[in-house]
Amino acid sequence: MSEKTNERLLAWGIALEIMGINTAAVLKLLIGSSTNILSIMVMLLALLLMINYGRGMRFYGINAAAGVIFAYSVFTIILSVVAKYKGTELPGQFEPVYQVFYLLEILALWNNNERLNSKRVLKTLYYLSVVLSVAYLILILLNMVKTGNVLFNTLGTDSEGKGVVTRASSAKVAFITFAATITYREYIKNRLEKIANVGALAVSTILLIISTRRSVYIMFIAMLIMLMWDKGLLKKYVDLRKFKLIVYSVVAVVAVVALAAIASPKVYNVLENVFNFFINGIKTYLGTSKKEDMAASIRMGSLDEVKENYFHNSSISEILFGRGYMTKWVDIPIAQAIYDLGAIGGLFYIIAGVIVPIKYVLKKQTEPILIFAQCLVLQIIFNNVSSGCPYGVFLPTIFMVLLAKREKEKINEDITD
Repeated sequence: MSEKTNERLLAWGIALEIMGINTAAVLKLLIGSSTNILSIMVMLLALLLMINYGRGMRFYGINAAAGVIFAYSVFTIILSVVAKYKGTELPGQFEPVYQVFYLLEILALWNNNERLNSKRVLKTLYYLSVVLSVAYLILILLNMVKTGNVLFNTLGTDSEGKGVVTRASSAKVAFITFAATITYREYIKNRLEKIANVGALAVSTILLIISTRRSVYIMFIAMLIMLMWDKGLLKKYVDLRKFKLIVYSVVAVVAVVALAAIASPKVYNVLENVFNFFINGIKTYLGTSKKEDMAASIRMGSLDEVKENYFHNSSISEILFGRGYMTKWVDIPIAQAIYDLGAIGGLFYIIAGVIVPIKYVLKKQTEPILIFAQCLVLQIIFNNVSSGCPYGVFLPTIFMVLLAKREKEKINEDITD
């Protein structure tokens, strides 16, 4: 097998690992399937594509950060198997098979980092994410027309009764598509491709707005700030005059909307509802209100319950080592890790899921693939305090760690030469 073929296979493997569940979701809706076997098949395909069959197991780029993530992943797999055997874990909540898949994908990436073609990986992710964003947007808009409901919630149900396409998954696709589109633009020279690139940005932005996920909106703003000021990526395309024009345009739009709100009670009511939508969510997250937002209210209620159990109804061993893998769904990764794994396991998660990602996001990067990886890692940071679980989330961080190490070695080689 040629080197280029190996690079293509690895690129598709990484792209499917990052976007595989979303790819499976579109396939489920198109063929009318409710089974989760499609998700497992896509994950298996991603793993098979990432394996380098021409070499042994040689791990490249091992450092302290990667070591902590690997140790944590192995430890949680053992706990998940024990919980499955004892029957103590919640049914359908990140079962051992998914944990094993993620660990094997980490090992495959680790073993193949030397043959990774950064541009090809970013290009593959760009095209796959754009196709998925277009598919998601079309499916959601068709559903809105069919049902007459402007607010999108879920599309389809799987074998466990969960939504196939949800607000969370559509927001994730939109976020990754925007990140891939803006970073891959570095390589685009053709005018038609640049126009298509702008179209992809528009599609991902519309999909992001439709998703109505407050946490992703905040994450999106943070990503823009990171790109514009820390990395200087957007400065290449927006000179001072254009930037002033954008500022003036935003001010003009705000002024027009304000005047329309004053002139029309209907416009005012719409704006008031949008404003309350965000404020109520923030109030719920801060714990000052538990009545305004159902999902966040349930999350905060679970957090109150586990805090009470952990601090007032736990033995010393439960405080140090936790109550076991996924015995209760908290939906806040840091709290879930501490409740499941105790203070010791929670500390490992904080290092792997908070400190290491923040360290790499704050580093100045210039390579498009590294900037894209930072956007993926940014998701992990924000999800720690919004929603999700602390298991199977580290491949973007490993991706970032390995790429950063390789880039540093290239710079050192250039200096030596």
